[in-house]
Amino acid sequence: MTRPDTPTETQLFYHIPNGRLVQLEAIFCHTIQENVIIWEDIRTHFPRLRHVKSGSTTVSYARDKNCIQVSPICIRLYREAILNVELDDDPDKDVTPKVGLGQFPAVETFPFAGSSTSVSNVPTNGGANRFSTAPLDPAPIRSAIENMREVILRQNYQLTEFRIPRLFIIVPKLPVSSLHSISTAIWGEQLTLHFLCECGMHRDSEKHLGDSAIPKFHLAKHEGYDLQRPREFFEKYGPHVLNLLKILQASAAAGSIILPALSYLGVTRALDTTAKQIEYTQQIFQSSIKFTLDYLRQLGAAQNIDSRTSSLPSMQALEGADLRQLENFLRRRDESMELGNLYRTFTPNGDVEWVCSDHYTPTTSDYRDDANKHLEEFVKKHDGKFESSKGKICIALTEDLAKKFYTELKRSRGVRDLEIQLNWKVHYNDLCELETAMKLSNIVALDLSFLDQPKPSFPISLHSRSSAILRMMANHRLQVLTVRKMDGFLRRSMSPHANMEMQIRTLNLGDQLIEEKYFGKLQEVLRSCASLSKLSLLIPAIDAAFETIKKVPACYNRLLELDLQQREKATAVRIAFKGTPANQGIDQIRAVNTINSISLDTADLSVTQLSKSPKVHQVVLHRERDGGHNKTTSAMESGVCPSLRAIQFGDRYGNELTVYDIDQGDKFLASLPMISLTRKNIFAHDEHESMVALFFNFGWKIKTLELDDSFTVIQANALSQSSQSGSRLHLDNLTWDITGVTNHDIFVAIFKWLQNQNPGKTPAVMIRVRLDSKYSSPIERMLDNLGEHNALWRILSMHMTHLTVVGERSHRVVEKMISNCEKMVFSKVHNWSLERERL
Repeated sequence: MTRPDTPTETQLFYHIPNGRLVQLEAIFCHTIQENVIIWEDIRTHFPRLRHVKSGSTTVSYARDKNCIQVSPICIRLYREAILNVELDDDPDKDVTPKVGLGQFPAVETFPFAGSSTSVSNVPTNGGANRFSTAPLDPAPIRSAIENMREVILRQNYQLTEFRIPRLFIIVPKLPVSSLHSISTAIWGEQLTLHFLCECGMHRDSEKHLGDSAIPKFHLAKHEGYDLQRPREFFEKYGPHVLNLLKILQASAAAGSIILPALSYLGVTRALDTTAKQIEYTQQIFQSSIKFTLDYLRQLGAAQNIDSRTSSLPSMQALEGADLRQLENFLRRRDESMELGNLYRTFTPNGDVEWVCSDHYTPTTSDYRDDANKHLEEFVKKHDGKFESSKGKICIALTEDLAKKFYTELKRSRGVRDLEIQLNWKVHYNDLCELETAMKLSNIVALDLSFLDQPKPSFPISLHSRSSAILRMMANHRLQVLTVRKMDGFLRRSMSPHANMEMQIRTLNLGDQLIEEKYFGKLQEVLRSCASLSKLSLLIPAIDAAFETIKKVPACYNRLLELDLQQREKATAVRIAFKGTPANQGIDQIRAVNTINSISLDTADLSVTQLSKSPKVHQVVLHRERDGGHNKTTSAMESGVCPSLRAIQFGDRYGNELTVYDIDQGDKFLASLPMISLTRKNIFAHDEHESMVALFFNFGWKIKTLELDDSFTVIQANALSQSSQSGSRLHLDNLTWDITGVTNHDIFVAIFKWLQNQNPGKTPAVMIRVRLDSKYSSPIERMLDNLGEHNALWRILSMHMTHLTVVGERSHRVVEKMISNCEKMVFSKVHNWSLERERL
């Protein structure tokens, strides 16, 4: 019996009249427990399909042991055989050539397209739809079949072996300053891994196998992956990186490489002309490579490496265990496994290539392009979102639309990330249809949301919806799964098969409560998830769940992030535990200050036994009314966390209030990336004090601030007082909807705060106001009375860079603003937007 986790099998179909050969991928059928070919897939390539024959025998539809036809319609796999296809418009007579054994119809070429869904036309002699009945030499067809066999074997091997890109380089992570900072980045070990698009690896190298010509390739359009411990990385991959850097250095000098955009290297310097930008890019790029080569030589990674080995065909690409270790490294850096925004494809010879979206289309057929186009039109027509560059779809479906969507999804192979909401009472059979569609697609990430319902929709069903989801997890392509609003997950599900291996790397079940009596089933699921690195659960008891997971060593030892949420009555506790590989000792873990953390919604660090774990290095306390300042010392001296390095105080929205470092013995905070204080995340009254403490102590460190009428005078004054210490603002962006502001003192405080910005730095200050036609609002009266000594006037005339006025009365108010402030109002406005809309 063929298991679903065995290597992919394929079936060849041949249409005799026009010599068309198609290779289709087999799908595992749970009903009959073997691999099959879906009839709809065959019909996709042969629209007027009538019969499929093996020799002179017509192939029948697959049936189970009770002779019931399998749904969807399919046929069994005929290994080591080529099935003949008959169409409706074929001649009624037997079109099989009447030739003796060892005699074959003359075929000039028998190319193979490489992709499992591509179509190749096989030319024939004697005119269209005609065959010679004379005895012919069988050598050409045998040679073609042998070549095709080699291509298939090469494909199957490389599909298993090369699951991630093989070509990459390491360059410094450049700051935004200048070229002189490259050496600082190198010696500070701020290095970044960049993948290369392999578009010219096989195509160009085939033309120059005998010489030293260098294939053309370029860096992937991706920001790269930071290396936290580059020395350990280079000990493993140093020789490989050294050879790639030499090739890249020669390619950049010879002009055979497309240099990356400056933004991908972290450089944001403005240049006058395109020529200067190109010259500056080359200077930055070549200097980066030179410094990295020097760095490698200092580490000794280049020892015993032949410096003459500098051509791509002559060097060994990463494979086997080394490539799997690199894949494990990427899992920790790239949860969604974007893999540098590269796509896996094949050359006509069956070689795997990882290429960017620009080079991905040459290997796809016209059928696939049309299928993707139809799918995109369907998604947009029904208010969905289709990101073709990422292969991502977000859509909400009704029961009728779902069937049509699944049909379009099965025809397209360009979707990798699916976020779907099922807006009806979903039954088991509905999920089976989704499961079938996923098997015929290339989806690697699924976010599945159900209609909010208190109980399963069909309680007397012989099968549960959870069982269907477990089978989806067994799909070897699926790596990320999120399930939302599915009440009673694992309640009635069957246990996973003992031999069922799931390739799931991220499993998020944080929206449905898993009761403690079902932890046994949870253990069985985790035993099948040997590749799991991130797990999110909603459970009634954190400690019990943690002990349950620890009883599955194969999963627990590989787990890099465990997010447990405990919900009981009105209280809620959330633990975010980030782990490290099991083979690292405590000394190596402490080398990174915040590699492990626990987050609690209470100040009691002993609320869970997890806080006593030797892996806990940082604790985050939420909802502290006083900003955490009065409890920092006592928490540090309590000793409940033996390995504690830092305590961070914050609110439940993720805003950092302060951080206390146990080594420095003082609180520190580099900068606040973003604070959002708007009605969409309005704070409760007992949390206002924490925001005031945040603004008073660290208001000058805020980089991005979003405000609306929920912003209070007390908070504004705290911001103003934060800049009185002489520290300059870090502000980059201020977005403020002033529509509901009623107190002019808020503008006075914000103006004082903005006045303390760094000389020569102009933050983006975006003001928005909505003016109702029914009444005159306080903000409208303030705008009517603008004057030179007015704080609102000063903000508009001295700091505003973007202005949006919305509403029926917008033109009249803007005219008054212009007349009151003359031209000063718009002296710094970079973007002016005036909209009319009915409220």
